[in-house]
Amino acid sequence: MMERGLDHLVYATPDLDASVEELAEHFGTEPVAGGAHPGWGTCNALVGLGPGVYLEIIGPDPAQPDPEQSRPFLIDDLTDARLVTWAYRHPDPESLRESLK
Repeated sequence: MMERGLDHLVYATPDLDASVEELAEHFGTEPVAGGAHPGWGTCNALVGLGPGVYLEIIGPDPAQPDPEQSRPFLIDDLTDARLVTWAYRHPDPESLRESLK
């Protein structure tokens, strides 16, 4: 059964490569490439923070055209990287959503 708890933190940046380099120095470990998000104009890198918890570093993907809509987390408006949100792990997200209404 899936445990409840923090799944990951989301760190948005206007420059993914620069933030990956900065965080590699800070954490002493190289973030691993995550992947591209087609249609969103973003890609990410990941850093493990502990068992089942990670930091997602997300920024513009220079290999993709600019998306028709804004990139998530207001990435296009950022001048500096910042922690923007977190994701919670739950075995039944739909029941959790209903209970929070």
